Amino acid sequence: MDVATVDLWATSGHSSLHRSSATAKLVAAALCLAGVIVVQNVLVVVSVWLVVMAATRRAGLPVRQLVAGSAYAGAFAALFAFAQYRGDLIVPLTTVAKAVTAASVALLLIATTPYPRLFAVVGRVLPGVLVDVLYMTYRSVFILLKCLHDVMVAVRLRGGLAGGGLLAKARNIGTALALSVLHTFDVSERTYAVMRLRGYSGGLSGERAEGIRRGELPLVGLAMIVAGTAFAFRYAFVWLNPFSWLPVAIAAVALLAALALPLRDTWGSGGEGRS
Repeated sequence: MDVATVDLWATSGHSSLHRSSATAKLVAAALCLAGVIVVQNVLVVVSVWLVVMAATRRAGLPVRQLVAGSAYAGAFAALFAFAQYRGDLIVPLTTVAKAVTAASVALLLIATTPYPRLFAVVGRVLPGVLVDVLYMTYRSVFILLKCLHDVMVAVRLRGGLAGGGLLAKARNIGTALALSVLHTFDVSERTYAVMRLRGYSGGLSGERAEGIRRGELPLVGLAMIVAGTAFAFRYAFVWLNPFSWLPVAIAAVALLAALALPLRDTWGSGGEGRS
């Protein structure tokens, strides 16, 4: 999974989640993340993850690839969880589950919302210059990825990765990366010159932040239920922990329903979404 693939998912999808405003999705994601952060019950964390996977499926996104992407966060969290082991696996498992679930929420957000729309919402609270820097970084990533790809193809076609031993291959790859870095500086200087010539005065992205529409209230409401359940199990765990299986069961049923129900035309003429 790379940045270009995630951006393609965000801009090509036509599901109801894709059509929802960035403001509503940011609020929903913030609520879910808040619940994941405060809760200490591993079963409740798993139930949040199942809900996110159900939403991923209904958005027509490839569930397996998003699971693989979020697993990277779990791998890093496992190093920290290993230090937490004191003879009981519950705490380490909770740490890993929270990392994977939080990463899944973030991936679902950026996989259904184009970056310019996110920047438009963020621009309400951050300085315009900082938002423009983020936007330019987002635009530059694709240029640099294409440059690196072209350089590596040229190295491969010229036999830079064939024979010569491991040291020679490493030297050739290092040279290719150095050329890409030099090209990065060249692109940044030219971009700066073009912006000055065109009288840049802020506001690179033409997107405008939209408010939460009435049809998006169920999305925010579902996120509030998820966060409310997490907070309830965090602060009333003495009474609720015996019923930890209930959120998991409900979330599992929701996921099974999301998998069983046929998808609508979430990708335009592309038919059903990917699995």
